[in-house]
Amino acid sequence: MSFSLPSRLLLVLVTLLLLFLCENAWARKPPPSRGSKGGQRARRFEDGPCGPGSVTDPDSLQYAIEKGKGGDMAAAETCLLAYIEERPEDVQALCLLSEVYARTQRFEKSSEAAEQALMVDPDSTESLFLKASALMAMHEYSTSREFFERALEIDPEHVNSMVNLGALLGHLNDHRAAVNVYRQALALAPDMWVAKHNYGTTLHSLKLFAQAREILQEVFDVNPGCFDCAMSLANALKETRENIKSKEMYEHALWRNPLSREAVLHLYTAMQELVDWDDRDIMFERVLNATRAQLEEGKVPTVNPYYSLLSPFGPEIMLKIALSHAQHAYDKVSSLLVDADLKRVPLPAGEGGKVNVAYMMADYRQHVTSHLIQTVFARHDASKVSAFAIALNGDDGGSFRRRIRESVGGDRFLELYGQSDAEIASRINQLSMHVLVDIDYNKERLTIMAFRPALLQVTWLAHPGTSGAKFVDYIVLDQVVAPPEHAQFVAERIVYMKHHYQVNDHRVCYPYDEVDRRALRRQEGLEEDALVVANFNGLYKIEPESFHIWRDGILRCKERGRGGGRGGGGEYFNLLDRS
Repeated sequence: MSFSLPSRLLLVLVTLLLLFLCENAWARKPPPSRGSKGGQRARRFEDGPCGPGSVTDPDSLQYAIEKGKGGDMAAAETCLLAYIEERPEDVQALCLLSEVYARTQRFEKSSEAAEQALMVDPDSTESLFLKASALMAMHEYSTSREFFERALEIDPEHVNSMVNLGALLGHLNDHRAAVNVYRQALALAPDMWVAKHNYGTTLHSLKLFAQAREILQEVFDVNPGCFDCAMSLANALKETRENIKSKEMYEHALWRNPLSREAVLHLYTAMQELVDWDDRDIMFERVLNATRAQLEEGKVPTVNPYYSLLSPFGPEIMLKIALSHAQHAYDKVSSLLVDADLKRVPLPAGEGGKVNVAYMMADYRQHVTSHLIQTVFARHDASKVSAFAIALNGDDGGSFRRRIRESVGGDRFLELYGQSDAEIASRINQLSMHVLVDIDYNKERLTIMAFRPALLQVTWLAHPGTSGAKFVDYIVLDQVVAPPEHAQFVAERIVYMKHHYQVNDHRVCYPYDEVDRRALRRQEGLEEDALVVANFNGLYKIEPESFHIWRDGILRCKERGRGGGRGGGGEYFNLLDRS
């Protein structure tokens, strides 16, 4: 269970690399400075912001560098401003000032200082890099990418530009392209831990969890004091089912940064994974307070809409969480929407026209959602509907994916794994899609629907809660999971199913007769008439209240019951202890 993207926030990625750049910039001795424009008088300080001597002397620039190296950004800024007043065409000084602004998160000023340097030297790779990084932090992604690519045209081995370009591509969910960029950077600078960290988190986003875990462990071993390295490793450990180690790593991260709301939220989920309910109410109170604070500050909450369903949040704050994440998804791709040039196709008129419906998810694999829908596609009325499956994940070679591909037809099962949001949206639009259904609410790819590639857009099945998105028209629910009195907390128009919003075709996929069923019971050591009580959920979905009901039901049952659980370690034994 996770509350946030494994690749962390884009601002964190930018800041990490700018810190790395600043450390190197502050460490290097400046070359001899250019002379100031004729006639300008050099001011002198007995013991001023630039130390003794003239602000135009190279020593005064070195003084600013030493202040920056020591973390005194205010002193470095004061000295650099005085120096640049006398030498307005000194590119290095302008770049250092841009770095000071970036390090103090004043990205608009950072962009202006880099732009001033580019007016002096349009081919300065350092200036291009700083300009691109500032634009990326201000969410001007298309322009930012142009500056990164320009820097790499001039200097194909400018590693800093490679790494932040990779961060930009990852932010836009173009993870395969990001991986290639990081590999190029690491070939040039194999010990650059920021590049290796981002490479590991990008592999995580591609669901290559074992590889990500190995790389992120290496990064953490070199940088045990790095909070972001600890958080990323903890996320990877969670995905490789090393839940105890994951919890310990979140605890380490929280120890490194006790005020981190994100660490608190992740530690809470790690405890849920382990069925560690000790101090659960206290931990959730911290989670709730952290989430409220993020919303009040206009920040995207670490907890996402799907996982808000698994904790005792109220409906009002759940809607606020969803609205915030949906707006963030839209903002991520807003600069790309103008160039997308997607056209909406009207619904067919008359009796002969077919409606094109696409079901999109990243879990066409051995997963519960695929288990539920294996033969759903073949149940459409082929005279009225053309059904498509859009796979955002790679082929795991499993039976679920094979059955779905056979059910929908190979030519309508689209393999779009690894493609960017814009590419996927364009492909959907090219198919003249009337209805796009997101069936697993893929947390990282809501951005695809922000492009509006289909006439009508719907969420259904895996996430029985609002997406909060203005670009999602309908949600399919029932009156149990979404009582009519709670409709005000759902951003979409609700399509109520008569009985249950979920579909289940296990009788078609597993048509056991009575003989087979008895044989299976004997194989499992069960009596033929025994009542079997089981839970096939991840343990993190079990709350104390529901578990106690489940336990009491078994204890009251006269028939012999058998409870099954899934878990590779302490979490299963914690559950047994509570029985």
